[in-house]
Amino acid sequence: MEVAAENSLPYIVLDRPNPIRGLSVEGPVREEPLKSFVAWPPIPIAHGMTMGELAMMANGGGWLKDGEKADLRVIKVEGWDRSLWYDETGLRWTQPSPSMLTLNTAVVYPGACLIEGTNVSEGRGSSRPFEYVGAPWIEPDKLTAALNRMKLPGVTFEPETFTPKNVSRLTTDLKFDGEICRGVFINVRNRDIFEPVKTGVAVLSALYRLFPQDFKFRADRLDGLAGTGRVREMILQGKPVDEIAASWKKEVDLFKNRRRKYLLY
Repeated sequence: MEVAAENSLPYIVLDRPNPIRGLSVEGPVREEPLKSFVAWPPIPIAHGMTMGELAMMANGGGWLKDGEKADLRVIKVEGWDRSLWYDETGLRWTQPSPSMLTLNTAVVYPGACLIEGTNVSEGRGSSRPFEYVGAPWIEPDKLTAALNRMKLPGVTFEPETFTPKNVSRLTTDLKFDGEICRGVFINVRNRDIFEPVKTGVAVLSALYRLFPQDFKFRADRLDGLAGTGRVREMILQGKPVDEIAASWKKEVDLFKNRRRKYLLY
């Protein structure tokens, strides 16, 4: 879009459905010092928008270089509304990324991706990436019990054992390649009420609390994925998960107000 704007060229977006619906908005809004390739726009982790809507917001919000505006045209999706999950559209799932195997992966990803900012496996190289979380030193029953006691909406946790294998060399950062990992399966039972970002934070918090000798944050990586250092800092301070989730409510409300005029569906 920036290159198109600089060269006075039209920019056309053939829009697509948001696979995990267009309703849920959750997580901290990315702070300016943490702008990066994986966190370019100042939006929450779960933004509930389509690519076309995000393009309109970037254009209208002055996010492009030097505040330039692109000659933008968005071709809307026909027959989609914000309440539809991808498997309700009748469209065939195509992996947008090597580890995004199924829609179930996408459902948990907004929160489970935060595990990448730690020394725990996020399940890459297993049959259920991002649904499995583990490490050789985790006690599955202990972690499962702690997470289920939180009674997080729409999800339960089950003990799981898996062995990551970088069979196709799909990643340069596969944790515990060929090692047995013990941990949990994030079993989403009601995706309509599931809160992926809060759930991801709950997993981080439980790991830090239960396994302090072995668990480590990759601070730069985690803060970059979360778009803020606040999540990590509050976990280190022993803050309850509900308090951490409440810390982003105000900025999410402001974002919802800003995004309203860019919604197409």
